[in-house]
Amino acid sequence: MADLIKSQELQPDRKQNNDAFSICSYVSNKQAQGNKILLEQNFINFLEKGEKVVHYANKATTITNARFAILSSDHCLMTEKLMLKIRH
Repeated sequence: MADLIKSQELQPDRKQNNDAFSICSYVSNKQAQGNKILLEQNFINFLEKGEKVVHYANKATTITNARFAILSSDHCLMTEKLMLKIRH
């Protein structure tokens, strides 16, 4: 079972976030299935590639590079699907 990932752990250089607004750059090179996430603040999520599915207790949101999502602070499960590199 996956460990709980806190949103502040995505920014290891920031010890405490007292800002009303912050920007976090996150890059993943591997697919992730059902990571347990604790969003400690509301979160706007943009993707350049791939697909992300966020599951809350009563709903799921799919995010692609054509859409963005505003996520409420709470516990959730997050799945990241990377784009496959196809050789022709």
